[in-house]
Amino acid sequence: MKWTDEDLDLALRELGDEDVPAAALAEVRSRVLERVKRPRVRWWMWAWAPAAAAVVAVLLWPKPVDVAPPPRVAKAPAVVEAAWVGTEKRKAAPVQRERPLLEATDIPGLVRVATRDPNIIIYWSFDNGEGDEE
Repeated sequence: MKWTDEDLDLALRELGDEDVPAAALAEVRSRVLERVKRPRVRWWMWAWAPAAAAVVAVLLWPKPVDVAPPPRVAKAPAVVEAAWVGTEKRKAAPVQRERPLLEATDIPGLVRVATRDPNIIIYWSFDNGEGDEE
């Protein structure tokens, strides 16, 4: 005989309507709980882990190496007292800047500016290009 989907659905509905014996149900539940249930770990059981990590860190922490300072190579000579004589602070003389000399030329509105270097000659024109035209 060949079973169809409708026959299987009907058989499963009939099985669902039947009451399962309580002893069989209890046995199935206990087997499932044995496989699923894990022992409960309390928080205080893990409290030792950070303390142990701290102890290991303190023990393994590198200690600073004692390094001797470098030896002195030379000693600075003492300053003779005579070197301190006459070192009073003096006021600096004010710096006077040389003003450029202006020399008149034969051309009106044109001035010659003298510089420190005799090879450099500067001519300054006061004419703005408008002139005296009438």
